[in-house]
Amino acid sequence: MTTRQLLSLAWRESRFARKRLFLFLSSISLGVAALVAVQGFAANMQREVRQQARTMLGADVMLSSREPFRDRVEAILDSVSMSGVDMARVTSFASMALHPETGATRLVRVRAPQPGFPFYGVIETEPAGQWQSLHNGRNLIVDPALLIALRAEVGDSISIGATRFEISGSLQRMPGDIEVASSFAPRVFFPARFLEETELLGFGARVDYEAFLRVPDPGTADAFVERYDEIWRPLGVRARTLEDQQERME
Repeated sequence: MTTRQLLSLAWRESRFARKRLFLFLSSISLGVAALVAVQGFAANMQREVRQQARTMLGADVMLSSREPFRDRVEAILDSVSMSGVDMARVTSFASMALHPETGATRLVRVRAPQPGFPFYGVIETEPAGQWQSLHNGRNLIVDPALLIALRAEVGDSISIGATRFEISGSLQRMPGDIEVASSFAPRVFFPARFLEETELLGFGARVDYEAFLRVPDPGTADAFVERYDEIWRPLGVRARTLEDQQERME
């Protein structure tokens, strides 16, 4: 039997199964197309994650503790700071905000950063540029939800503990922002140098202490953490690097 006869026979015999064959081939084509699309989306997402991880972390290394850093940790931080590593600390805790004029109060999440934080990324405020002037005085940048809760406006004075701050702006966008978390306790930011004036860090206060580091060579961040991890971990200090942030995001 010749090849032509074989093809003719196959074509004639397939007339009862052509619809099923077409459906089978179509399913395979759609499946392959979907797989390629998903893989392409995942690759683009991972690439974007790598690009944005440093911005969302705000530094190359972040150290955090539920209690003030011990003397041994402070000695290490002083040493690395003198070696060219930039450092900015942020102290966070829950407190009450009071609007003296309206008498309204609201539970807030206080974050008191030192100058330089964050090292990567841009914090947007309304009016614009207020984050850059935060440390010029007793300034306060707040979540917009707090303005509504306290019936306050930019320029009003708000009491946090024993200190009054002037609302210089509202927070519009912050790298790594989680809006759901801020809806439970709106955030307020004021300069770390006024922490003692608030008299809120006394006995029983639940405080988070963070140190953000920018190393000269970001590629050495993991090696930097590994060098001191055996010292930090037993003292209750947790370290997060750019690689850790990428894994969390992915």
